[in-house]
Amino acid sequence: MAADTLSLDLTPIATTARESQTSWEHPGESSLKVDYVHPLSNSLRIETGYKGSLQKIHTTLDTRVFDALSSSYVADPTRISDFTYRQFVNAVYGMLDAQHGKFQLRGGVRVERATTQFHLATSNTTYDNPYNSIFPSALIAYDVDDTRQVKLSYSTRIRRPDDTDILDPTPHFADPLNLSRGNPYLKPEYVRALELGLQRTGERMTVQLTPFFRRTFDAVRTLRTIDSAGVATRTFANIATSDSYGGDATVALSGSRLSGFAGASA
Repeated sequence: MAADTLSLDLTPIATTARESQTSWEHPGESSLKVDYVHPLSNSLRIETGYKGSLQKIHTTLDTRVFDALSSSYVADPTRISDFTYRQFVNAVYGMLDAQHGKFQLRGGVRVERATTQFHLATSNTTYDNPYNSIFPSALIAYDVDDTRQVKLSYSTRIRRPDDTDILDPTPHFADPLNLSRGNPYLKPEYVRALELGLQRTGERMTVQLTPFFRRTFDAVRTLRTIDSAGVATRTFANIATSDSYGGDATVALSGSRLSGFAGASA
């Protein structure tokens, strides 16, 4: 990669910056899940379980800059990284299902403990970022008749910051005036969702409409700062709350030579 170096007033300097980068990534993941279901009566059952997962990513980045005096590429120690990212999640859940006439009720909660560790081998620095999460959920469904159903649900979802580009604190230069640095202390984003489901089932066609409202907490956003030398630094932080609302529509065909489904969202 080669680039002309510019001064702050965009005047070209009579030098050309040349560099080479070599990156390598080795991901791995394992998980264990155990579920237990026990009917308490004909219309009531309890479900519980455990899920554990381990994610590990090992990444290296070697940056070398061309040195005109020696006519060779030399290592840039400020832009070499060798890190290992580990994420270990332990979660337990409990769910209660009940059927009463035309009503179906479901409620439960999942509790988890997550530990993340970001280790930079180049500086022997470790960033530990543990956090706890609780995910309540509930659903009530009503069968109007054999072909129509109405349901209302509440759930909590999580989006974990497992992209190493936004976690790695090693500085990465797009050019001499633009630097990117990740944040190993990022927390996950939590999405609280309220959804209404309307379903009509025919002999060969099923139509479902799902209006929804979702609120995201601790949303990750990009932060940019410019220092006195004019270098812009980009990093990331959990600084936003966002709302989204709309609806999903799905049509499914079955029971004939032609089958399939179509969906739309707004």
